[in-house]
Amino acid sequence: MTFDVRNWYWIADDGRVFGSVQRMVVTEDDPDYVAWVGKIGERAYPWPRDVDGNQTEAALLDMLGQFNVQIKTA
Repeated sequence: MTFDVRNWYWIADDGRVFGSVQRMVVTEDDPDYVAWVGKIGERAYPWPRDVDGNQTEAALLDMLGQFNVQIKTA
C-alpha cells in the first residue's frame, strides 16, 4: 500500500494508536484500524520520538504538521 498521510496510523510502544482519518488516538481494536491493518497486512508506523527519544504527542504533532494534518482536541 502506498503511504497516504490522510489515511495512516502510528502506534506507540505503550499501545496508543493515532489515526490520521480520525485525527485522534484510537484503540487497537477500533474497527477502522483493524480493517486497515487487514488491508495492508502490517501494523501502523512507529509513533515518532522527540529529541529525548520519547513518543510524545508533541513529537506526533511535529511530524504530522509537516503534512498539514492536525489532531482533534477535546
